Amino acid sequence: MNRKLCVAAVAVFLGAALAAAQTVNFSGTWVLDKSKSDPLLGEGLGGLRGGPGGGFPGGRGGMGGGMPGGRGGAGGGVPGARGGAPGERGDMAGLRNLQNADITLEIQHTEKEIQVVRVFKLEEREQSHTQVLKLDGSASVNPAFLGRGEVKSKATFKSGKITNNSDQKISTPLGEMTISTKEEFTLSKDGQTLTVKTTRITDMGEMTSKQVFTKQ
Repeated sequence: MNRKLCVAAVAVFLGAALAAAQTVNFSGTWVLDKSKSDPLLGEGLGGLRGGPGGGFPGGRGGMGGGMPGGRGGAGGGVPGARGGAPGERGDMAGLRNLQNADITLEIQHTEKEIQVVRVFKLEEREQSHTQVLKLDGSASVNPAFLGRGEVKSKATFKSGKITNNSDQKISTPLGEMTISTKEEFTLSKDGQTLTVKTTRITDMGEMTSKQVFTKQ
């Protein structure tokens, strides 16, 4: 094969591979497989951090009181609720309950954007969080989970993988902190398994976790 034919063959192969990758679509309803997943880091796509003032419904509240149905933290909870451990943070207390929650992702994926609705179910209680991400690398702004401020992010869709890089500023007893998060969404070859790899960087270091979802 001469040089021109070789270059043409490579170009055709790369073009076909790129076209195949871009036909990947994440739309659907996805259910977390806990047996194949790592524990949540405490802040998923768009932010799962409860923050001072309350954790996930049914958990112990942080400074200032718990969410309805939960145990109050330092400062008092809802009337008739049990007090939590003094000084316990709402985000950490809520996280312990999130580990037991059933999580479903409802995704709508178009050429220009992806919308992810995360639904958390714990016993009879349910909490949801919606995030819309542009896929051209431009900035997207979404509310954090439980209304704890905003999350600014930039997402891209390349080679069949969605990568979302986000930053969120939160207030802590030690001052303001910035949480930087990188999420990578990939599908199995048969399109029935969604893997979300999350890497989070804070002033306290870097952590990575993986969640595996199956298509309903």
